[in-house]
Amino acid sequence: MMHRSALSPSTLVGLSDFVGTSLGLHFPPQRLAELERAFVSTARDLGDSDAEECARRLASPDVTRSELDVLAGHLTIGETYFFRENESLRFIAEQIVPELLQARTDARPLRIWSAGCCSGEEPYSIAMLLDSLLPEWRTGNPACPRSIGQAGLPVPHSNIEILATDINSRFLRKAAEAAYSEWSFRQTPPEMRERYFHRRRDGRWQLHARLRRRVTFSSLNLATDPYPAFPALVVIVCRNVLMYFSAERVKDVAEKFHRSLMPGGWLIVSATEAGNPAFSMFRAVPFPGGTLYQKTPPSPLPACGERVRVRGEVRPPDPPPHPNPLPRAGGGEGTGETGETEGKLDPAHHYLLSAVQRESGQPDAAMQSLTRALFLDPGFVLAHFGLAHLELSRGHARQAKRHLRNALGALRAYAHDEIVPQSEGLTAGRLAEIIASLLEEPA
Repeated sequence: MMHRSALSPSTLVGLSDFVGTSLGLHFPPQRLAELERAFVSTARDLGDSDAEECARRLASPDVTRSELDVLAGHLTIGETYFFRENESLRFIAEQIVPELLQARTDARPLRIWSAGCCSGEEPYSIAMLLDSLLPEWRTGNPACPRSIGQAGLPVPHSNIEILATDINSRFLRKAAEAAYSEWSFRQTPPEMRERYFHRRRDGRWQLHARLRRRVTFSSLNLATDPYPAFPALVVIVCRNVLMYFSAERVKDVAEKFHRSLMPGGWLIVSATEAGNPAFSMFRAVPFPGGTLYQKTPPSPLPACGERVRVRGEVRPPDPPPHPNPLPRAGGGEGTGETGETEGKLDPAHHYLLSAVQRESGQPDAAMQSLTRALFLDPGFVLAHFGLAHLELSRGHARQAKRHLRNALGALRAYAHDEIVPQSEGLTAGRLAEIIASLLEEPA
């Protein structure tokens, strides 16, 4: 049986270089213990009892794609859910796509690319939001102010294509199956699940075939594979992926994204990744809860703040007013007075509430919730980090840096490879690197 000391220091360093080159994943010296643990599990899955020999084989030119898939599966985190950071997804469905469809002069499909799609919740969320709008367009509902396409013809489903890619083949198989547990719906409006899913005998929820056909899944390694080269790519969604790459790799990927997008197209990253100097070739657009990036169009477009608005009846259902109820002490899930009181005293409750408020376009309420979370726990790293992003979205760089420094100070209480609470898998060391990069930006 292999143990934590199964790999020599020199082998670990070589493995880190290999992973960075072949997968784009960044494992500096402080994260080598994390890399070793993941590799021990990889070797076990590949049936190797000698970790050193397995590492040498994988780092050789003879490595197979299937072996790389196994390694990637242990190095990447598959934690996601439907309608995550929903406000940016609604911006795609309510603003970007309708306006481009109205302005189109040919029949070419508009393309949306979910890069790093994990198990499919993100691209399927986009498909559901678009599907909730398309009936209005097909019937010529007056909610759409102009005719669609040439000769005012309605737009068929085929005129919008969603491509979803990931390096992890296990994630892609799950995405293709499109059967999900309750945990994937923790931010899903109930009416959306009832409309687009049916309950299976095994208790999971199966996405309707019509929606599954709207998304095309394929394997793609952002570090080494060629990027899709098709016309009319209007949106790239790449969230919670680039934070695992080195600064050099992020810059390379950002440049490739920029080349792939049509003029005026949008790059959407997570709030954690926004503010990275690698996106400097894009136009940074403040947005509730973060920043969006636009490839400079051939002619100026109105600012994002002027575009993000509700279009009458075509607005998709809002997220729930608060996260799923937190369990009471002792294991109960009641929503009585005791449960409500305990929730108010739990900093995680206020942090989760702030995420919903931020995604619902309520930055002031989100800031209040984060402040309450810090009152209850001054060392809550992601509450400091969340306040920084809210300030950045308002253009308050100095205030944002103060919150970033507070977050960096709170991180000192964690080991480098320790998972930061509420971060869904982000280690303290990697978050510290992200914060340091943001602090280097001029105020």
